Amino acid sequence: MDDDQLRELFSSLATLAQQGPLPVQAYSVLVHNHSPEALAEQLHQKWLADSRFAPLASDIVLHVRK
Repeated sequence: MDDDQLRELFSSLATLAQQGPLPVQAYSVLVHNHSPEALAEQLHQKWLADSRFAPLASDIVLHVRK
């Protein structure tokens, strides 16, 4: 998955998160299919671009750390 696809995925996750909590499996798939560097860069960019993304980004970071 390239950066554009990862960016679109984060946008989709943000939209889904507005409807309710995301299943843990969504985080697992995301974390296990991307490098930490790619995730960190895209999380940083999305977090700066959309303040509503902060809670979702923090959940993803917590899942990466497990």
